[in-house]
This record gives sequence, structure tokens and C-alpha cells, in this order.
Amino acid sequence: MNRKSKIMMPRKQNSNIHWMSIILLTILKPGSLISDPGPGDIYREYVYNKMLTFYEKEVVKKEAKLIIDDLQSATRAELSSVHFSGHCNTGPKSFTVNGNNSILLPVPEGTAEHPDLYFAFLAGNNSAEIPLIQLKQGENEFVFTDGGCSGVECCGWPAYEIHMFVIRIFYNSSKSHPMGKIANPFSGAKISDNVHVKAEANATSPESNIVRVDFLGYYEDYPFEGAGPFTKWHYQYPLGKSKDDRPEMISWCVYGEPPHIGTDTTAPYEVTWDNEWIPDQDGMKIMARIVDSNGMFYMTKAIDNLSFKHKDKIVKLYAIQPEDLPLGWWAFPTRRGIQKAMFHVDDDLKNAQAALLVANIAQYGVILLNSKQVHYKDKGMDRHPRTSIPLNSIKHGENVFEVTGKTDSEHLHTCWPGPAIKIAFKRK
Repeated sequence: MNRKSKIMMPRKQNSNIHWMSIILLTILKPGSLISDPGPGDIYREYVYNKMLTFYEKEVVKKEAKLIIDDLQSATRAELSSVHFSGHCNTGPKSFTVNGNNSILLPVPEGTAEHPDLYFAFLAGNNSAEIPLIQLKQGENEFVFTDGGCSGVECCGWPAYEIHMFVIRIFYNSSKSHPMGKIANPFSGAKISDNVHVKAEANATSPESNIVRVDFLGYYEDYPFEGAGPFTKWHYQYPLGKSKDDRPEMISWCVYGEPPHIGTDTTAPYEVTWDNEWIPDQDGMKIMARIVDSNGMFYMTKAIDNLSFKHKDKIVKLYAIQPEDLPLGWWAFPTRRGIQKAMFHVDDDLKNAQAALLVANIAQYGVILLNSKQVHYKDKGMDRHPRTSIPLNSIKHGENVFEVTGKTDSEHLHTCWPGPAIKIAFKRK
């Protein structure tokens, strides 16, 4: 396979991700990841909470219908999905809205080769823009397709699955919506372990009340959401249903990693952020997502320029450089053997106190670090392991991740951006 042209990129001064080298590759990626909700946004969410699977070994289409009852004062629309990319080189994965032109589903950012060549599990923090003109008041029809094989290293079996999707309608400021702001900390503050985060929130309509306040952070960390860069607004999207079997639009899916800073449902709206394994860094931001009983969402203005420093330790994240991540990295011992990926730990380990394995995976199997087993699950699903690992499994310099299975029934899929480790060092 021909490699794309390489571009050397300067490293951010506050970066705590330790790559094998600082190289990004230029590549044209389908499924543009637009903004998602950001500070000041006002919107509603319409959720389709049934699974759509594409495993028929041929190009198929699956239909989903969703009622959208409020387009008044709308300014834009987007689709966010929770989906597993399935077999490598299935694509292009796309959908249509009410019989209009196809729109590509989001794909991971930053891959060294075409995104369809990697396994990926996108947990909803992604979006594809939908032209407002394609939507209508009332029932809307969404048709998804797997697109077949894209023709490059295709396994011959196009397949993927959509666990759920949400249609998000954004409105202008004239739309009645809840209001509020972050009350603690303040922009420019220096924060540390277990920081206290507080918001003020109030309903502006006499017919509504505040249902909950979610606190979201923008910072550098492992992207469990599976779609984008390490530095972003970190959160995931809900799975499951509410007690009356209606889609639950205001809970968050949790695959082992707290998906956001925290949530409070009663005033005063405040949480303590469990940031034990967040890397030390500058430039953090925090905003609140306020939800009212009318189904309106409001993102507060973000407080920014936060400086985060653990009191007694320094946490660093070590990840595989994008071009060193194997294509279609999965465990199938008799067919594929053991596939490897290298990363470097350039820091002196004599002051290391603890270490954590983090990953985005599907199915089950074994992860080895320098030939030592650091993760194993023989059944069920452990999508986002956060596993303590022995310090003696880590070496100064070159380290090697391996993925395999003890039998051919164990076929762990290593999803973008691959496994990584966090190390906590004693602060001098």
C-alpha cells in the first residue's frame, strides 16, 4: 500500500502524550467531524435507540424512522452515532434523510491510512451535518447502508453495526431555553486533585424546570469516545432505555471510564471531579450542559485557561504513534498470529508509582505488554478497560503491545487509537 505524504508537525508545549515520533500524515477523510455542541449552543435531541446491524456479506440498507416535532427557529442539524466500524474496509458507510443525497457517517480523525482500514468504536461524540432542508416536521426516514467493500484490502465481508443515533437540532437565541453558568472554578484558575465544580442553572419558562446539569471538560486525555483527537471535549453518549422503554436522552454511557466530569440533578448543582488519572496540563476548559423538562439543552459559556497539576504526582500518557498502529488489528491466533505495535517511554521510571492500561476494544481476548499479559477477558464485553498494570511490565525506551487470543473464538478487535498506558510519577 502506498503511504501518504508525511508532514512534520510541531509538538504542543503542554502535550503530555508521548508519541514514538511526532508525525502526522495528510489524508482525505470522509465523514467530517463538525463541531458537536459547544459553548452557547441551544438544541434538542431526538434519539433512535434500536440497533441496526449490517452482517449480510452484501450491500444492504436499513431503515429507521424518527419523529422530529420542532424545527421552528432551527439554525442547523447533525447526526451523532454510537457505532462499531465492523470489518475493515467496509464502506463508505452512509445514510440518507427522506430520500435525499447520501451523507457519510463520521470516522476517526488522525489515522495514518484511510479510516476504514482500522477498527473503531465511536461512542457518540462525533457528528455529521444534515442540511436543514432535508428534514421535515413529523416523521423522517433515515436509510443507512454499509457501502460494500471499498476495494482496498477488503476482507470480502462488509459488516458494521449502529447501536443508536441521535438527531440534534440547534436553534437561535430566541428559542426558550434554560440558562446558567459555571460558578467554580474561574477562568485562569490553578486546579488540582478532586476539584470542586459548581454551576448556576435556572429555567426561563414557567412551564419547565431543570432536570440535570452535566459538567464537561476540554482537556488532553485518552479518547475513549473513539472518534477524534486526544485534546477535545471528552464525553460519551447514552446507551439503554428508560423505565418506560422510551429512549433515555439524558444519561451517559459508561464503559469503565467516567465519560464526563460529573452530573447533579438538584440545586446547588455541584460535583467533585475524580481526576486521579488525568494527565497534568495547561489550557483546560469546563462548561455545563443544562437540560430542562421541556427537552431543551443549553451549553454554558466555557471557563478556560485552567492549569491542572496533581499535588503529589505527575501523570503522563504514552500512546502508539498513528502510523505504527496495525491496520485491522485483531486477535485470531491461527489465522493472524500475534500483531504488534511499539511505543516509547523516554522518562526515567525510578520515580514511577503506578501504571494504568487504557484501551478502546471490541470482543474479547488478550493484550500483552512486553510479552506480559496485562488484559484478558474470555467472554462478555469490556469496551474500555482501565486496568492497573505492574510497573515491571514497562521498560524505559521501546515497549511493545501485542494482541492475541487463547483460542480462535477469542478475537479481540483493537479499536482506534489503540491501547495506551498512563504512568503516575512521584512529584519531586
